[in-house]
Amino acid sequence: MVDMTGSAANSMKRGRPAVAGWLLVFYAVAPVWAALGPPPPVALLPIGELTWPAGPAAVGVALAAGGSGELFALFDGPPRIVVWNSTGELTGEFGGVPGTFNAPTDITSDGGMELLVVDPWQLEIARFSRRLVSLPPVVPDVSGLRFEPLSACRGLDGTLYVINQADGDIWRVARDGRATPFGWALPRGDLLSSPTRVNYIPALDRLLVLDGERLRLCDPFGLSGLSFPVKLHNPKGVGVLGLEAWVAGDELTCVRLDSRREAYTAPPDSLRAWGVLPAVDAIPVGDNRLFILPESGGRVKVMRVVRGSIGHP
Repeated sequence: MVDMTGSAANSMKRGRPAVAGWLLVFYAVAPVWAALGPPPPVALLPIGELTWPAGPAAVGVALAAGGSGELFALFDGPPRIVVWNSTGELTGEFGGVPGTFNAPTDITSDGGMELLVVDPWQLEIARFSRRLVSLPPVVPDVSGLRFEPLSACRGLDGTLYVINQADGDIWRVARDGRATPFGWALPRGDLLSSPTRVNYIPALDRLLVLDGERLRLCDPFGLSGLSFPVKLHNPKGVGVLGLEAWVAGDELTCVRLDSRREAYTAPPDSLRAWGVLPAVDAIPVGDNRLFILPESGGRVKVMRVVRGSIGHP
């Protein structure tokens, strides 16, 4: 078990005599921090592992973070959702129920209140509460067109954005179920080649799309965006916190979303040493922690993100 709450309490006890000094330092650097964002990552340190006793043979698919510190992992073979609480305790799992999901490809947290699970074999998008209670599914009205959902995310206004594997496009699904494609795949097929993951970025009101071996930052109203000039290696998943995105694959790459530049990359040798090669997803959370889901093993690696000084290039 790993303490996912961090060591804030112990740090406060040890540093109580210097509280005033630390407050002065904080207020002095706060304007710089706000302007430049957090210091860039310079290293990753393993600090623990979340395990699922029934999952050594399970295939990792995707991760999602809950609103109260929970971590949800989606596995296949067998298809399951597994949840750990904020202290790293395994608290539940769901799967094996006919009509929910059989070959899941993505899981996303809907504002911390609900979970959405995507399965290309199901027209419906499964919905669950944070306690893994099955809720009425999202049923997109696609007017008889072929629809194979691959990945999904929800915007602040409740709109659902779904990658349709059948046409390689992104579809906008309104709350009433009406679904319309962006039209990025046809007739302008050069804009999206093979999208596999989509994330919504509240800080920018933009969609982050993993398209083949590139990232794209796109307008949620249908206008295409620019590609990131970052080289990715067999990317599988991407997690976002603030203005940082962590791309998991044969490498683990942190990208700044405002500058569209690479901030840090952990090479394959590092991932192999940590036992997460290849990685299929990564989720950054508060307190400089990063959760990495490997393709095999039915487990999640917990990392500490070590950062450089403020203003570091």
